[in-house]
Amino acid sequence: ELEEQGLAPEYHEIFKHPQQGPYGESLATDAIWLGSLSAENVIVLGSATHGAEGYAGSAIQSFILHCLTRNKLRLPPNCALVLVHALNPWGMAWHRRCDEQGIDVNRNFIDFSQPLPQPVAYELVRECLTEPDEVRREKALASLLDQLGQQGFDEAVFGGQYHDPLAPFYGGQQKSFSREVTESVLKQFALAGRNLMVIDLHTGLGPWGYGELICDHPIDTPQEAFAMKAFGESVAMPARGNSFSAVKEGLLDYAWHQVMSERSCFLTLEFGTYDSRALLKTLVDEHLVWAGDSDAKVKHGESYHRMMQHFCPNDIYWRQSVLFKSWQVMDRLCSGDVF
Repeated sequence: ELEEQGLAPEYHEIFKHPQQGPYGESLATDAIWLGSLSAENVIVLGSATHGAEGYAGSAIQSFILHCLTRNKLRLPPNCALVLVHALNPWGMAWHRRCDEQGIDVNRNFIDFSQPLPQPVAYELVRECLTEPDEVRREKALASLLDQLGQQGFDEAVFGGQYHDPLAPFYGGQQKSFSREVTESVLKQFALAGRNLMVIDLHTGLGPWGYGELICDHPIDTPQEAFAMKAFGESVAMPARGNSFSAVKEGLLDYAWHQVMSERSCFLTLEFGTYDSRALLKTLVDEHLVWAGDSDAKVKHGESYHRMMQHFCPNDIYWRQSVLFKSWQVMDRLCSGDVF
């Protein structure tokens, strides 16, 4: 069907993960190029940077392919589509947000030849994020919120840390599998210097079913202007304080920023589920389970349903909202007047 639409896969790369899933299955990241290899403009649609969020992301990617084969979407001339499926395949298989090393892939893109970041505010929240007693944890977090304010609290908690692999938002101390894959995709697909619109699919933050387009480019750059040209006032920027997301260390975005032309941008498409308090509780509880002494399959069983309910809710209206917003975003990119 893709071939009939002139979208035969021109290039397909499989990046095998060294570990297995919970049922002994092999794991891999797939990257596929649809359209002309010489296209000047490229849309990149990625899923499962945070593993458990990959179920919604994978559904979106499948839906977009379905729309292309049914002529509900059509790529404009001189434009290709690259799909990066399951960037963090281990996390997706095991229903974890992090990878097999406890690394939050979306905090892993820093320069490891330099001293590791030491966010001062993180030390204020570290004990809270490893506190097993929920009552004491909630009381301590509420006190910190009063002390730091909402923006300061969000940056301290969600911004990234590099010293505690058993706690959430750990950026690691070396390159992750997913970072190596990203760097390989950039090189092997010859993406540097092209005009790129990267949409990285995420879930779990923001109002129920709402899809926020988050731009982490520096303020007043050509890439911010390009994002605004494409999506107008729907673009939110943590650096401007108008996003549900906080400013963070080590984002995947930063690897793509380095190779982008002025007619390019990287956007996170984040679909809200429950509030940030519920997100933090889900992740802290899940990390505490995995810090326990039982084997991996037992840990997986204990955390599976909570992770899936937060990051891919079993709610038909939520799922319809996610697919419709994704179609809107892709329809805009296929309109012919973005690049």
